[in-house]
Amino acid sequence: MTGTYICSASNRHGRGSEGVAVTVQSVPAPPQGPLEARDVHRHGCRLAWTAPADCGGGQGQLEYVVEGRRWAKEGAGGEDWRRLGKTNQVQMIVDGLEGDAVGGEAAEVEFR
Repeated sequence: MTGTYICSASNRHGRGSEGVAVTVQSVPAPPQGPLEARDVHRHGCRLAWTAPADCGGGQGQLEYVVEGRRWAKEGAGGEDWRRLGKTNQVQMIVDGLEGDAVGGEAAEVEFR
């Protein structure tokens, strides 16, 4: 969406206004799924996804934040989400899952 933003100012010396053309951008849509885990090994994997169809009108490159959490094999629920990294690519290598990266060893890991 485009339009004109008018900025006006006044003081004891006079008054003035100026119009500026603006383009209103929105928040980008989320990446398209599914999120794929490739090259899975004991300590990590390579995550891959598809860029969103709608980038919110932005001209720059998007940045993706990848989070993970350990999912309890016994019982319900998972731990809090932890930030694993960020990238401007549509894939990211995740390493170090055996330790504190997402809360411990020998667990299933959920990503978003």
